[in-house]
Amino acid sequence: MKFTQLFLKAKHWQLFLPLFGVPMIFYFIMMASIVMTIANQTEPDPLLIFDYFKGISKNPF
Repeated sequence: MKFTQLFLKAKHWQLFLPLFGVPMIFYFIMMASIVMTIANQTEPDPLLIFDYFKGISKNPF
C-alpha cells in the first residue's frame, strides 16, 4: 500500500498522535527538566539549559 493511500485512510486520532501527541510529550519532558534544573540550583547556569537544546539540534534522531 502506498504511503498516500495509508495517509488518506488513517483516522483522525492516528494522525493526531504522531503529529501532535509525541512532540507535546517531548515538550513537557523538556520543560520539566529545565524547571527542575533551575529549582535545584541557587543560581541557574543559562549555558546548562542551552546545552539541552544544543544536544538536541545536533542529533535529532
